[in-house]
Amino acid sequence: MVTEVSPYFKKIDHENDQSYKTSHLVLLIVLSLLLYFAAPIPARAILWPVTTDVHITECRDTWQQPCSEDVYYSGKIIFLEQGKPTAPRPPLSSGVRIVGIHCEAGGNGVPFSQCSWADNLSHRPDLAYGCKFVDKDHWDIKDISQCSFGTTWGPHGGAGPGGECVMVGAQSQSSVLLYTPWGALHALDVANSGSRNCSQPLAPEVGCSVGTLQTLEHGALGPTDNDIRTTYTNVSCGLSPKVTIVGGATLNLGPGVSTTLTAWVENQRLTVQSDLTITGAKPGAYSANAVIMVSPD
Repeated sequence: MVTEVSPYFKKIDHENDQSYKTSHLVLLIVLSLLLYFAAPIPARAILWPVTTDVHITECRDTWQQPCSEDVYYSGKIIFLEQGKPTAPRPPLSSGVRIVGIHCEAGGNGVPFSQCSWADNLSHRPDLAYGCKFVDKDHWDIKDISQCSFGTTWGPHGGAGPGGECVMVGAQSQSSVLLYTPWGALHALDVANSGSRNCSQPLAPEVGCSVGTLQTLEHGALGPTDNDIRTTYTNVSCGLSPKVTIVGGATLNLGPGVSTTLTAWVENQRLTVQSDLTITGAKPGAYSANAVIMVSPD
């Protein structure tokens, strides 16, 4: 029986085994959801690159917007087990592509506008040449050891903080949409959806801190079953912290196995609940990861 998560998750957990503190607005938490069966048949999940620990390192105010010129970023891209893809690879899509969002206007309470996917080092970190998909039909990356990413990018100039982020996927020649294993995304929609799809660093002067979240383990369950598990940690992030589950609250761990996550903050305590549903699943070990972002309201 499998008794531990992948080394990619363990590495993250090791880096955050003390109280995690940051000076920027958005705080990231990574957790793992585990379901075990007796037989060692793996679920169909993929490891996918996710941007974490993103923050603005420096910026310049303009007469139109604070922190909207000469904006430089720092962050990490790590591989997490993201569960089963729900969207097919589109025909004629590119190889592995890392892109950022550029918006000309918006921020500080104003909706973002004139947004597009930007494939340049002002809006996303560098990507190693050897990072490739296993073939033209599947989302699996051939050799993740060949996928090394830079950790800094910039400068951006245009909209204020809160709309721009970095994502990995594939694109067609038009580059209007970014295709991901979980659907096609338009830059304008992503920019205005908060942290629904990716990590969006906000103004650097606001701080958050959070403790360590324990792994949610659902244990050994039957082929048709339900289970609810909860974990907690302390949070200090303004008077009314906002909690967002990046990518959505529903995780597909494999055929017949899904969970719905709920996360909220009350009395400076973050609660994360996993409501797991199993419907005719095959025996095997199932796991997935989620990124939860906490920011001041």
